[in-house]
Amino acid sequence: MSNILGIGGYTFDAAACLIQNGVLKTALEEERFSRQKHHQGMPFKSIEKCLELNDITMNDVDYISFCYKPAQRILKRIPYRLGKFIKHPVWSYRIIMHEIAFVQNFLRELKMIKGDKTKIIYPGHHLCHAASSYLVSPFDKSAIMTIDQRGEWETTVLSIGEGNKIKTIKAVNYPHSLGIFYAAITHFLGFKPDCDEYKVMGLSAYGKPTYLSKMRSVLYPEAEGSFRINLAYLSYHLSRGFYGAPYWTPKFFEQFGQGRKPDEPITQYHMDIAASAQALLEEIVFHLADYLYKCTGTKNLCIAGGVGMNGVMNGKLYQNSPFEHIYISPASSDNGLCIGGAYAVNCTMLDNARPPHLQRADFGIEYSNQEIRQDIEIAKANYTKTDNPSRSAAELIAKGKIVGWFQGRMEFGARALGFRSILADPTREDMVDTINKYVKHRESFRPFAPSILEEEADKYFNMVADPVPFMTTVVSVKEDAKDILPATTHVNNTARIQTVSDRNNPAYAELLREFKKLKGIPVVLNTSFNIMGEPLVESPRQALRAFFACGLDALVIGPYVIEKSFSQ
Repeated sequence: MSNILGIGGYTFDAAACLIQNGVLKTALEEERFSRQKHHQGMPFKSIEKCLELNDITMNDVDYISFCYKPAQRILKRIPYRLGKFIKHPVWSYRIIMHEIAFVQNFLRELKMIKGDKTKIIYPGHHLCHAASSYLVSPFDKSAIMTIDQRGEWETTVLSIGEGNKIKTIKAVNYPHSLGIFYAAITHFLGFKPDCDEYKVMGLSAYGKPTYLSKMRSVLYPEAEGSFRINLAYLSYHLSRGFYGAPYWTPKFFEQFGQGRKPDEPITQYHMDIAASAQALLEEIVFHLADYLYKCTGTKNLCIAGGVGMNGVMNGKLYQNSPFEHIYISPASSDNGLCIGGAYAVNCTMLDNARPPHLQRADFGIEYSNQEIRQDIEIAKANYTKTDNPSRSAAELIAKGKIVGWFQGRMEFGARALGFRSILADPTREDMVDTINKYVKHRESFRPFAPSILEEEADKYFNMVADPVPFMTTVVSVKEDAKDILPATTHVNNTARIQTVSDRNNPAYAELLREFKKLKGIPVVLNTSFNIMGEPLVESPRQALRAFFACGLDALVIGPYVIEKSFSQ
């Protein structure tokens, strides 16, 4: 029995997975247990659960894959900071001390958790990203694009995967970073960087790229698949955004104003800045894609890295690049580094066969009916038992109820994919305001996603060439479907869809089929099952807490149905 433990994140989105004999058995995110979004540090609880669920100990683990190369991180980052020391001594000293402590901490913690025979492997941050998409993709050969803020030093890496090997073609290094650019725009617009970038993406649909030409002086393409940030505008590389330091220099504020404070209203100006930044990001990524295609000649593309979560960009790549087929894993951000690192060890380094195409994301914990019932009874909740949870949920949704849906194993990744979801009727025009007011308490400009049966997706959406089981791609809504799906159609007539099949979630697919019997469409509104500011619920107890803490009407949890009732 071969056991490889993958550890990802650490800087944020800490996660762990276990691969046994080349098969992904378990993948868990630490935030689900700590209840701290984007959890930082070693995912101790996730590691413990990976071992426990597979009935092994650390002494049974052959390899640990970790998502940073310690020597490369130190040898690249410290000299860079020393070069800035004379002009920026305070920031440089703080960042140097942070880097040393960061590496010391994870080396100490890895040594502490490893088993007697365990070998620790450091494949490299961007190789882990590349492997997290390509090695589990359906492609025998593929171009690979990994884009984030920064790994050890690289910010963007263009590669080619063939068989079980991955070869780097081109790398762009810090501080020239698309991830940092988008995070800085996020901060400028009054949102939280490294967390709220999806809000900028959603807001961009309300604006026009009025400032695109001016913004091209901040970030621009270069020949041979590269790009640069004009460092006269950027201060992040001097302070790394630490201790409240700004991301931008005074020159940026002279050009674009002072930005928005978090409590200030959002104006058309902010929408236009978001639209301009989104358009510029897309321009640069299309430029990279063209170069990568020229180098590889393959029509297949795999994407990973935090920027790979930009569904608008992903959808437009089909129309604005030579690539015909695109694969993006359910966890393209740093949480997915655990899977990529483990498979990089298993396939690329140990020369084992690649795993089957990854088409589902339920690699977390599953709770028994007895465990669920015990927590319901502890909560003193009235419940009924159903022989068909999918049909019961569909009936409630068809009546206009907002339903918490808790079934099977926890999904891995940032998106709720029909295992820990809040579901509602997408045909009701008032549903967006109702969910925002009573359940999600979030900004009105953020769209809700539709889940649809895979085989019927092209009836309602202008589909891309591939299924989208992980909600990674935004597509346009067909003209005759806009009025049918008002609650999941964004202001620019697009939707970040999830295609559902029996391959990736049979219970959820059955729910969609039951809903179609009642309402005539195989689509439901799907949003994450959580209280605002918290991660997805993981356990029955967390689901019950969230259910009673917000305006959900019903909860279908395992075979049990709980409804709220109000006395008149």
